[in-house]
Amino acid sequence: MNILPSIALLWMIQAPPESAAPHPAAFPRDYVLEWQAPPSCPSVAAIHARVADLMQRPAAGEGTAEVSVFVEKTEQGFGASVTTTFAGMRDDRQFRAVSCEELAEATAVLLAITLDPSLSEAIPDPPDRAVRETVPPPPAPLVIPTPTARPTGGAESPSPPPPESLIDESPPASSPKPRGTTKRPAEILLGIQGGMDYGGLSVATGAIRASLGLAWKQARLDVQGTYLTPRLLVEADGMGVLYQLGTAGLRGCWCKRFSPRWTLLPCGGAEAGVLRIDTRGIAPPQTHHRLFVGVVASLGVVARWSNFGLHGAVEFVGRVRGTRTFVDDDATHTQFPVSFRVLVGFEVALP
Repeated sequence: MNILPSIALLWMIQAPPESAAPHPAAFPRDYVLEWQAPPSCPSVAAIHARVADLMQRPAAGEGTAEVSVFVEKTEQGFGASVTTTFAGMRDDRQFRAVSCEELAEATAVLLAITLDPSLSEAIPDPPDRAVRETVPPPPAPLVIPTPTARPTGGAESPSPPPPESLIDESPPASSPKPRGTTKRPAEILLGIQGGMDYGGLSVATGAIRASLGLAWKQARLDVQGTYLTPRLLVEADGMGVLYQLGTAGLRGCWCKRFSPRWTLLPCGGAEAGVLRIDTRGIAPPQTHHRLFVGVVASLGVVARWSNFGLHGAVEFVGRVRGTRTFVDDDATHTQFPVSFRVLVGFEVALP
């Protein structure tokens, strides 16, 4: 059997003690990954994307596995401490590799096989030097019960001893790894979006947005700048007004990941800016600036491939303070109480 699949199966299918009741769920349906690694290592988004590439079908298990990975630079390369918690069971393991990319690949393979054990025969073995798992001497045989027939007593048939490329350095059971040592740092996200706004300038117009954000496991916070492209409204007598609006805002979102690649983003926030008004056909020409303040509710979705993502959102902006414009005592422009936006674009996670 492949080395990495063996480790993954050992995580989730260890036979319980004879005094413990059999666990009802053998494999999880989803996972939550906490990834802390040096800046030169692949991002957590890259691991999610790799898991999605490895999965050949939707996971059919139950529950969610929580996996924490702490990666640090060592004299020989990189070392990783991996903690897996699923259905009340916890497993702590340590791995080392020459490069951090190899550890990230091993993590993605382990996650994929944890969700779908049938991948253990489909994913090829890594290079001999790629990932090494270690346990203290004397080395114990690697025991992998099958999910359909768990041993209840008597002698177990050990798997063939692991090759030299697999060395186990996990701490003994008497000195478990302390909890709370792995925390995933926030990702820095840069984004550009474009689309349409209806109501901010009383007529449909183009919208352009740039954003800078921080993303955690279940939340993100974005600072956004939005520009509504100019629109000229002309009366029958030739007099008119050119409108354009620029705003800056803060948006907070809850991140609901419903697959390794797709994330749903219900968000709320506020924005403020300036509406610029330039007259046309009126002597002398005039320019005015008016304050705009609004509250925002939006629903977005992000699809991620490694550090690159596509982002789309539908937004509703409630006017707290807006503007009405009059030409010759006739109102030519009134901002809607609630304006509507549709925006699509891309975002990049900085390494």
